[in-house]
Amino acid sequence: MPKILPAHPLSVPGATPNWWQAPARQRALDEIFELKEVRNRIAHHEPLWKFSDVFDTSPQQPTPPSLVCPASNDEATTLQRFARLLQVYDQAVSSLSPDLHAYIRASSWRARLDFLLSPRGLERYKNGLHVVEPAAITPEELGGQFATLVQQNRPVRLLDVNGGGIFIPA
Repeated sequence: MPKILPAHPLSVPGATPNWWQAPARQRALDEIFELKEVRNRIAHHEPLWKFSDVFDTSPQQPTPPSLVCPASNDEATTLQRFARLLQVYDQAVSSLSPDLHAYIRASSWRARLDFLLSPRGLERYKNGLHVVEPAAITPEELGGQFATLVQQNRPVRLLDVNGGGIFIPA
């Protein structure tokens, strides 16, 4: 595992715990399997907001295993689980390559995901305000309506002689 995940905290020479200790190894692998489960749910178009319990399945855990994270049962706990999942994802990617992790954290898709999981982003989505209206405005109109558009929390289509785009208030 130190060769596969060279930047993982368990891979540091002399680290305690490390990959050779079964409980630490099992906890790290449980996180990888949790990511795999979410990846499969995405690939099969299954709901992502229904999280089940997460247990510590390391060999030294008592029977039954201890609960790490309870199942999500409302909006707040679902958002907490997404935050935890992104933290596990960030740690996994950083363990593969710190440079890749920095690139992903700076990417536009990650900024959009982080916004969607914020209270303002969730409000926009729940109210159907994430859909851009078909009518376009000019950049000059955007300048005049900027404060109102940001307050409305809704993306707008822009169009000028050079082409078009979308302004998304964040």
